[in-house]
Amino acid sequence: MHKLITLCVLMGFICPVMEALTPEDQAIKDSLTEKLAEAGSPSDSIPILYDIFDISKRNNRMRLAPHILDVARRAGDLSTQMDMLRHMANFYLYNDSMQTVLIQEAEQLPESDEQKETVAFLKMMHATSQAKYSSDEQRQQRIREILGEMSTINTVDIYEQVVMLHTLCAYLGQETQGELLSQYLDRQAKMLNELPGTFPGIKNILYTQEADLYTNNYDHEKAVKADKKLLEVIDRLQKEYAAKGRKYRHYDTNRYLSYRRLLANYEALTPQEIETYYHRLLDICQNNPDIEADLNNNGRAHIYYLMAHKRYNEALPILKYQTARPASNKTLRRHLIKTLIEAAHGCGDTSTLLDAALEYKDILESYISSKAIEKYKELQIIYDINALKNQNNRLEIEQREAKIKSNKTIIIISLIAIAFLVILLIMMYRLYRKAKLLSHHLIETNQALKAERDTIKSTQMALINARDEAQKANRLKNEFVNNMSHEVKTPLDAIVEYSQLIVDGMDEDKRKYYQRFAQMVTLNSELLHTLVSDVLEISELESPRMKLERIPVSLHSICNMAIGSSRIHLNDGVSMIFTPQPQPDTTIKTDRRRVEQVLINLLNNAAKFTTNGLITLSYILNTDAGTVTFSVTDTGIGIPKGKESIIFERFEKLDSSTQGSGLGLNICRLISQLLKGNISVDTSYRDGARFLFTIPIV
Repeated sequence: MHKLITLCVLMGFICPVMEALTPEDQAIKDSLTEKLAEAGSPSDSIPILYDIFDISKRNNRMRLAPHILDVARRAGDLSTQMDMLRHMANFYLYNDSMQTVLIQEAEQLPESDEQKETVAFLKMMHATSQAKYSSDEQRQQRIREILGEMSTINTVDIYEQVVMLHTLCAYLGQETQGELLSQYLDRQAKMLNELPGTFPGIKNILYTQEADLYTNNYDHEKAVKADKKLLEVIDRLQKEYAAKGRKYRHYDTNRYLSYRRLLANYEALTPQEIETYYHRLLDICQNNPDIEADLNNNGRAHIYYLMAHKRYNEALPILKYQTARPASNKTLRRHLIKTLIEAAHGCGDTSTLLDAALEYKDILESYISSKAIEKYKELQIIYDINALKNQNNRLEIEQREAKIKSNKTIIIISLIAIAFLVILLIMMYRLYRKAKLLSHHLIETNQALKAERDTIKSTQMALINARDEAQKANRLKNEFVNNMSHEVKTPLDAIVEYSQLIVDGMDEDKRKYYQRFAQMVTLNSELLHTLVSDVLEISELESPRMKLERIPVSLHSICNMAIGSSRIHLNDGVSMIFTPQPQPDTTIKTDRRRVEQVLINLLNNAAKFTTNGLITLSYILNTDAGTVTFSVTDTGIGIPKGKESIIFERFEKLDSSTQGSGLGLNICRLISQLLKGNISVDTSYRDGARFLFTIPIV
């Protein structure tokens, strides 16, 4: 979507065009560039970039616009994005592919009044470009298409109507200057008054189009009216930009072209208006060297002013100089030669008058021939319009006939529906009779249901009492388990310590003999201690007051801690290792104690059932899903098929002869649920057992 615009941005920085500025403007631009380097964010950069844009010459503005558009995207500034799209439409007026990209970019912006106006503006600029560079056949075809759309599409969107009408006038302006064009220009002028007016750019395009076409068609009154409205739009734009702090933004070129066109239509101006517009034009030239150079190069404004005051002697030398130069615009050449004839006649310069008259005769012959062709094309277009109207009339007749046929069908269907309703009423009456009989049976059934309801209520109350008693018994059971577990732990610790003291107090020759019994006491005490700890742990995990303490913790530190705590339980010939990912350590936010507890339980289980081989602890970090998955893999006896879920149940053991309470994996599942994670057996692993423990990283 943005490839072509991005290319423009790169071109703007790779191949900048240095255009000469006045020393004062260059100093301001340098200061703004330094200020831009200090901007802290894209939003802060936009006002400074606008000032640099406004003070720069056209070619540099052309290269700066895509950069401002990119900054506005990053700042989320939709208004600036649309403003730059409109500027770029002017810069790339005759680049068809760029115009298409700009329209697509604007259409994807969030819908608003300004967005709709911007899309319409870009489409109108695109239509202007296409109309100028299309062939005669393409223009004729496009005109037929537009007329067909206008006659068949009844849109209520004012912007769609304006775009369609502007496009038609743009194509007609290349084909004919006759009454048909004037007719559609008048319709366009009326539609301008219906525009909301929130964005003046559309009116700017349309008034400029009208002023040019009316001037070329010698319709001075309408041309002056269009230019006066155009100047009002320019004044409004100037005030709006000034209110936004755009102190370097000006419309000197637009005003200059408008004043020059007004002077070209001096027949429709008052003497006071002629003086006003001429002196305003001169004021602009004093402040803008580029415009002054244009004025001195073609001198048209001077010519129109002098001719308006009938100062033929002063106008004649300028006209001679201008008409002696090769002309690229036939319409302008015709105007200048006509004016030269008037000036030569006013001065009595018969030689110049004769030469100009002869050239004007040739021009008129060519013009009359082209007007004949235009008239033929206009008649052809009118014929196409009439053909479209006839086609529409035929379609209306066909629609009317189809509507009559549809009405007949509706009447027939209605009669069938009435007959169906009569049958339905008869059936409903019979059903009513049956329903009345059923109501008596329902009354009896209702009474039976009431009696049954009372029985259910009494049963429900009994169940509620039983539930309360069960909950009370469960609470007493939990309290008893907690109290008994705490009471058992203390004597167990004492038994272990005193048995060891007894052994330590024996003679050296007897100590080795009794040490074996002390170790058996210690081992069985540890088993009993583990059972008590597991019971307490389950009670704590199932408590509603259970809270997790989530803190930032290193994955490597958790794994190393679990490995260190579990190595003491390894059988001879078994190794236990931690294999971290080939990437830097990662910090997650979780309850460290609970995660370590699960890993230690899994590693201890692996050590218990692995008599030879390797136990591996590793993890996989999934940043997209926001999870980390620990895996504990052993080369032990494995998990029998079908037992993968059962082993997580309370008191479940794969081998009843092995030591343990059957609570370890159940505790692991409870902890994983509290951590909003998951624990499972990897059924695809067959060389032992592999447990997967997944938790969120935040």
